[in-house]
Amino acid sequence: MEIYLPSIILAITTFALTNIDDLMILSMYFSNPAYKKSNVVIGQYLGVMTLVIISLSGFILGKVVEPRWIGLLGIIPIVLGLKGIIALFKSDNDETQNAEGASKTKIQYLNVALVTIANGGDNLGVYTPLFASNSLTTIMLFVIVFMVMIAVWCVLAFYFVKHPFVEKVLGKYGHIILPVFLIALGIWILAESKSFSFFVLIASRFNYP
Repeated sequence: MEIYLPSIILAITTFALTNIDDLMILSMYFSNPAYKKSNVVIGQYLGVMTLVIISLSGFILGKVVEPRWIGLLGIIPIVLGLKGIIALFKSDNDETQNAEGASKTKIQYLNVALVTIANGGDNLGVYTPLFASNSLTTIMLFVIVFMVMIAVWCVLAFYFVKHPFVEKVLGKYGHIILPVFLIALGIWILAESKSFSFFVLIASRFNYP
């Protein structure tokens, strides 16, 4: 066990530093009564483990795919946020909303997973060289630790929103805060990865005489 202790500490530290922002994302989802708690947990596992799988081959993809292309994933939370805002202004009857809610629960975990993946640019940047410089045994240990840490993260986020003040605010305004937060997150991802340059390039093409 002592042999693996440094690797375990490294894995815990790496996960915590690259997923601090995920605590806020998870809190937003847990506070939204439209989302089943189990779907949020499943979505977080799918999202993080997808990033891990991509990172395992990322040292090859990283030489081919520009970071700006990866940053375009920021469009995903923006689209989800816009859909959420549009839903706020819909005036459907309760029966229709319940029917739609039942069908939407089937894809809730995919929404959570996609947002996690879109926000995972720093994860890829850290996990890829980390995996590339370690043995298969150590990588497997990292993956096991990450899976445990995902559970810890979900518990921390869940109990964070259970704080009386946080629960009161998010319970009242969470359905509004979540889509706005997703749009802001998407814009931040695009800006951080300098992906806005693609839109400038496209606009310049249209304005070309």
